[in-house]
Amino acid sequence: MDCLNIDDFRKNMQMFYPQIILEDVGYFYDLDTFNRCEEEGCLLLTLDAWDLIHPSLITLPVDWSYQMPYGLLCQKIPQNKLRNA
Repeated sequence: MDCLNIDDFRKNMQMFYPQIILEDVGYFYDLDTFNRCEEEGCLLLTLDAWDLIHPSLITLPVDWSYQMPYGLLCQKIPQNKLRNA
């Protein structure tokens, strides 16, 4: 995996819940990933930002000690209205 936070989660899941099969969906995922989860009845560890992406799926919050770093993506030289925000 490419994120230490997810690596820690994976290690703990494999150690304490070996009956759960973890599958990577790829570095980037899109609506096809959510469609596949819905069709196959899979669970998806995802971010709150994807909460309303699919009408047949819901995001359930969890109270775990894992945190995912995030940031904003923008142009290298942003427009004035963004730069002054």
